[in-house]
Amino acid sequence: MRGARLITLGVGALAFLGWTVMALATPAAALQGWLIGFVFVSCLSLGSLAIVLIHRLTAGAWGAAFALELAPAAQLTPLLLVFVLPVLFGLGLIYPWAHTPMMVEPGVRRLYLNPPLFWARTLIALGGWSAIALSLDRIEGPRGRLGAGLALAFHGLAVSVVGVDWMLSILPSFTSSDFGMALVVQQLMAGFAFAALQARKPAPDAASGDVAGLLLATIIGLTYLEFMSYLVIWYGDRPPLDAWYIPRISPAWRGFVWVSLACGIAALTLLAVRRRFGTHRALAWAGGVSLVGLLSYQTWLLAPGLGAACLLPAILALVAMGGVWLALAGGVPRLELKLGALVHER
Repeated sequence: MRGARLITLGVGALAFLGWTVMALATPAAALQGWLIGFVFVSCLSLGSLAIVLIHRLTAGAWGAAFALELAPAAQLTPLLLVFVLPVLFGLGLIYPWAHTPMMVEPGVRRLYLNPPLFWARTLIALGGWSAIALSLDRIEGPRGRLGAGLALAFHGLAVSVVGVDWMLSILPSFTSSDFGMALVVQQLMAGFAFAALQARKPAPDAASGDVAGLLLATIIGLTYLEFMSYLVIWYGDRPPLDAWYIPRISPAWRGFVWVSLACGIAALTLLAVRRRFGTHRALAWAGGVSLVGLLSYQTWLLAPGLGAACLLPAILALVAMGGVWLALAGGVPRLELKLGALVHER
């Protein structure tokens, strides 16, 4: 286990070195690629955190069965405060409104879309999430339900804000009332998919069935939200909103959404016939395929507004952050023992 973590860290370090070289040569493309990798990695921690909070609020055998995967991933949320630094320091090279403020209406620029307030909103959101993640030990049992409920309320508000900042502000003229909910579903999908993929041992059939059903619900939910958003905006024929989709349906980029759709269908099929192939194995494959589909979907959301040059740096950034994240998500031995004892008690 320790050797695998060292290898993962080593691969991540090499990828970061490659990304750094690209950042020196083409800083704008490198920072834009970092944004794509950051959004995906953030979904792993924030999705796991939301799932743990939901379980603390509602209980259920599925949460205990997958605690060894979900809790360490959730407790890595403070790491996002480090991962986000290139985005914060590179605002002017990532977002058009940051280097050309006049493209935004004066009121919006003064009261919302400007670098100081972007920094403040991001740090407040990530700081709040980090505080919640570090307090998970106290959000347990009947007394912890109120804390879990308040934490989930904060999560919903924070996701709605950072979804606009990190992703939608690539095109400041575009607005979407359902984007915050869609991002929440993406995070939940990432959390359930990671837990399914990383499960250390077969969980009881009932718990595995619950997680399979929840993962299936997130896949269907995200598909529905994205399709309805596209349908409503495209049917409305409003050029400022259509401008978001025009580059994304071009032949150069539509392949990403087709890959995402194919992965969703494959995951749904695996979940539907999981007993034939073995629930544990089918759930792991469905989790892996779902993560590939989510990455392709988020690339489709972000890359067309940034440019094709960001794709290679995005891969390097993803491997760099993902290497560190995965090595730490394996769990500190003391934490694993504590969680193992908790699962045994339940």
